[in-house]
Amino acid sequence: MANIEKIREHFADIWNCEIDHSIFQDRVSEIVEKTVEMVEQEHRWIPVSERLPENAHMPEIICPTCRVMTPWGESQGWYNPCDEGWWVLLWFKYANEKEPNFEEGSIPIVQFETEPGTMVTHWMPKSQPPKDGECG
Repeated sequence: MANIEKIREHFADIWNCEIDHSIFQDRVSEIVEKTVEMVEQEHRWIPVSERLPENAHMPEIICPTCRVMTPWGESQGWYNPCDEGWWVLLWFKYANEKEPNFEEGSIPIVQFETEPGTMVTHWMPKSQPPKDGECG
């Protein structure tokens, strides 16, 4: 959300001008709102029933790691078109258990979703790491 505020601040001086720029202001306002909407759309949880990652239908390419929501909380996972399902990193689960044991389990494992929609309900792309010299 910090980037949205920077966009708004960038155009703030337009609204403070003494000259009547109402047409220009309306157009800039429209551009800012569309930009905000686009950014918010890209950074939301996407239901798997709505769509899968971009290359989910390309069997030769495994989708990049995504943030995924499971019944046990947020984790990392990736969609494998060859398997037609999600592989998910689960913590707090012993390899021989069907359900995570949050009190005793501590072994991270990668598990495949055997039935679509049972393990991964939503996903979103992972954010890019900051470039050298950038601060959050």
